[in-house]
Amino acid sequence: MKYATALIAIVATLIAPATFAACPDQAGPTCFWWGCYYSFSYPSTSCASTSGSLSSTTLSCYSWPAYQITGTGYADYSMVVPTGMGGNHWSVQHFVDMSSTSHSDWLYATVLVIHNGTNTYSSTYFSHFGDQGSLSCALQGSGFFSAADGDTIVVETGGVNSTSATMAQGTPQVFSN
Repeated sequence: MKYATALIAIVATLIAPATFAACPDQAGPTCFWWGCYYSFSYPSTSCASTSGSLSSTTLSCYSWPAYQITGTGYADYSMVVPTGMGGNHWSVQHFVDMSSTSHSDWLYATVLVIHNGTNTYSSTYFSHFGDQGSLSCALQGSGFFSAADGDTIVVETGGVNSTSATMAQGTPQVFSN
């Protein structure tokens, strides 16, 4: 019986990290000739707080997790800047699929920085209407912004789908270098 209990404990320890992924996952530093960076990724759509009409799906490329906008809705992905990583070279990127040709269909992505409960930075880095053309695994990204140790970075992806088109936004990646 002791051996069975020990085996179950070992298996549970090995499976648990994969089953309950942290949000976000931190990787790095990754270094190149021009410098090093850290990345923070969201391994699942369950990492977001959501509102409205969304359903989990995968992108047309890489099978990465995404939210399909099925009506009007948004997903918020948040993280706290780790100690010692504050600075002015933060950025965000994510991939988008959109098959609509209608001006009434719209996708957007915004990044916010919150310091001590106050919004200190806000930028809509992506906004696209269906009549601007379809997108297939299109990479969207922000410019650089500043965030201090302990600040909260929130990436919001959302939109309005009034024509039942394919409109999916992947989970974001946040970078610091």
